Amino acid sequence: MQNPKVAIDTNVIVAASIIANVREQNIPIKHQYYDQSRRLFSVFRKRQQDKLGIIVPRVKSEAFLVLSRAVKDVFIGNNKMNISLRRIFFEKAVAIINSCDYKMRALLASVIHVRLPEHEVQRNLKKVDSMAKYIKHTLYPQYNQKYKRLQQTKDRAKPTDTAPNWKDEQKDEAFYAHYSQVELEFKQIERFMRKYPNAPDQRVLAEVITAKDNFCKQQNYSFLLASCDSGFFSPYVWRGAESDLVTKEIQTRFNIVCHYPDRIYTLIGGHHTENPN
Repeated sequence: MQNPKVAIDTNVIVAASIIANVREQNIPIKHQYYDQSRRLFSVFRKRQQDKLGIIVPRVKSEAFLVLSRAVKDVFIGNNKMNISLRRIFFEKAVAIINSCDYKMRALLASVIHVRLPEHEVQRNLKKVDSMAKYIKHTLYPQYNQKYKRLQQTKDRAKPTDTAPNWKDEQKDEAFYAHYSQVELEFKQIERFMRKYPNAPDQRVLAEVITAKDNFCKQQNYSFLLASCDSGFFSPYVWRGAESDLVTKEIQTRFNIVCHYPDRIYTLIGGHHTENPN
């Protein structure tokens, strides 16, 4: 990919910061997206001269605000919280959070911190709001009832003009393959709708668009956004299949590729044999 710039979503910088171990009890604390998020930051550090990574103001401010809650959520998610473990966590909480905070500050030192004209952010926020309304009022109604999804499946599964004489088993295979994809797309839009209107994420996207516009005044860059949010900035993945309805809309309108850190890592030329640390 030519001249990439990678904007980082809040959940990626948080995920890359959360790893610890309560040594006395051998209790692990590690975010589920730690490895792939950390691996992406390792590329930023190794290619400092390219200035690949970008942090927009909203992400930077959010990251520190949500870190302590994220550490607690990861600890609870990784361990069965009996009374003993709760006591240990709260005794060690300050030290654990401080350790993760230190890691976050080190990661932030490896990326560019952009300053953005507010009037440009507001202009782009209107464009993002328009996209969100399109998803709500146009895309969502195509999926929100079972019979509509079945009709979509039937339309997609029709034999092509070049192969009209499909056998019954071929028709069944095509129907179920398309049905699974339509249901996957519905799940992604449903996740999007649960948080609609999503002011924080819409603000982040508006800031990333503004950053892209300003960078591209000087030179053409390929802009990417790394995120672990499958309701907005990443495809919805289930059993190896994925839906990219929302992210495709972002790419079409704003020319920004959105995906999980691992995919962004590959797109900018990373090698998965590298140690994320």
